[in-house]
Amino acid sequence: VEDITVSGQPLVKTSVRYQAQPSVFRVGFFTLFFFILAIIFQKKLPEWKKAVESGYRLLRENPRKTGLFFAIFLAFCLWLYPLVAVFSTYRRVSFQTPLYLFGIAVFLTVSAFYFLHSQTEKKPEQIFTVLALSAGLMLCFLAPLCTGISWDDQIHYIRSVQVFSNLTQADIVMEHYAYQNPLNFSFSVDVWGERSAYLNDLYQNGVQSAGMSSNVSVDSLDVYRRMGYYLPGAVIFLGRLLRLPFVSVFLLGKTSILLCYVALVRVAIKRLKTGKMILATIALFPTGVFLASNYSCDSWITAWVMVGMSYFFAQLQEPDQPLTVKDTIIIMGSLVLGLGPKAIYFPLFALLLLLPKSKFSSVQQYRKYLVIVSVAAVLVLMSFVIPMLFDSVPSDTRGGSTVSGSDQIFYILSHPLTYTKVLLGFLWEYVSSFTCITDFAYLGTVSGSFSLLLLGAVVFTDKSDLDRYTSTGKVRLVTMGSVFVTLCLVATSLYIAFTPVGYSTINGCQQRYMMPLLFPLFYVLGSAKIKNGIDRKVYHTAILAANGILLYWSIFSLCISRYFR
Repeated sequence: VEDITVSGQPLVKTSVRYQAQPSVFRVGFFTLFFFILAIIFQKKLPEWKKAVESGYRLLRENPRKTGLFFAIFLAFCLWLYPLVAVFSTYRRVSFQTPLYLFGIAVFLTVSAFYFLHSQTEKKPEQIFTVLALSAGLMLCFLAPLCTGISWDDQIHYIRSVQVFSNLTQADIVMEHYAYQNPLNFSFSVDVWGERSAYLNDLYQNGVQSAGMSSNVSVDSLDVYRRMGYYLPGAVIFLGRLLRLPFVSVFLLGKTSILLCYVALVRVAIKRLKTGKMILATIALFPTGVFLASNYSCDSWITAWVMVGMSYFFAQLQEPDQPLTVKDTIIIMGSLVLGLGPKAIYFPLFALLLLLPKSKFSSVQQYRKYLVIVSVAAVLVLMSFVIPMLFDSVPSDTRGGSTVSGSDQIFYILSHPLTYTKVLLGFLWEYVSSFTCITDFAYLGTVSGSFSLLLLGAVVFTDKSDLDRYTSTGKVRLVTMGSVFVTLCLVATSLYIAFTPVGYSTINGCQQRYMMPLLFPLFYVLGSAKIKNGIDRKVYHTAILAANGILLYWSIFSLCISRYFR
């Protein structure tokens, strides 16, 4: 197949197969991994058992409704299939499986709204889970079988593999798809099937080709900065250990990232006392779900920041309740874990200094808390400062041959006013464009006007009396200041590592870098004085439905419809 040729060298079949090499780090990680899973399973088992029993009891108590639903669902599938077949024939393409599965996903999502409508008042995270999982799984399984879909996904994929496994030639081929094939060519059901068969055979038979190598080096990664790669890396390792097909393992790796994102955001929504729809809306932004459905560290950072900030804001809204050890560990641990891949977001630790002294039993306890926050922030900061002190200043070769990190730093120090003008001018355009909410990277983007209106609506309507503690002038000032400093650091780091020396703008600073900052920023806006008299069940359902419509429309426009254009 010509489109998957990655080298002029002939393919040679060998007897080499994937083997897991022994590693102390690998053994230690999986011991800890399964230990944590066992704890979670033991703690959640009664809750899951109760949910299953409740669902089973509901089905038994309403046999007619249950039978009617399955009959309608079967009839819908049988009705939709010939329609898609006729449409595919009309468009002169193979049967559009992505379109067919998209239709089924829409039906099941609407059904979930119907069955869970009564619980949306107190448990809106259930509908969020349905929306995020269904949309994310479509992006995982129905997007083209290649890299070069999301920002630098080929790099993130190779790094995920390298954490615990050895690279195979199938991995190299998958990486090279990002550089060789026009993306439009990949939007074909036939190409998807051909690539799947080719990659599975290449991996299964240990095919090697001279002259093929990865463009990604694992030497640039340390233990802490790999944090976002451990989960997909572990899934890839286990999948290969079980001898699963290459494509199945590739898709399972993406799915693990999505499941982690959904699970963490669900925990964050449950913890909030107010503003649940603000968090749900930001988490359901098409860009956020898109990133969580591809190989990327962005969703890891965003989700953990949401967990840490949700627990922090909940504590801030209870000034007379003592800060528990559990919540302290969750707040600190979430930020430390989440900022591993990009420690440059460390200014967010400044928000944690806003907890009042009334949260602590004594002045000594308050001082201990301040020390813990400071130490955690410094440790995160040192994770990227120390490498810069002992190694050469990094430069990204993708920025061009004129990029020099050391020369750029010298230029900034020599021309501080000039660089300040460049930085502020860039940030104005960067923030004002605000395309980070509906951008699907190399798949394109849709208008974000509706998303902005929806976000504005929830920011000023999803409020209660508790927001008088989190929407004060002091909290807003510290939050906005932390966000601004973070954006300055992000832009400056890319000016040093990715932009030619003395350039009048900043290259490589993509909109997705704002995603982890959106929740803390927009949560503190609005006012507790605004009263929302709409029934919470109706309000939550309407907001989640609006988010679902935007998300599904984005997937259809930028992914599903491209298979038959």
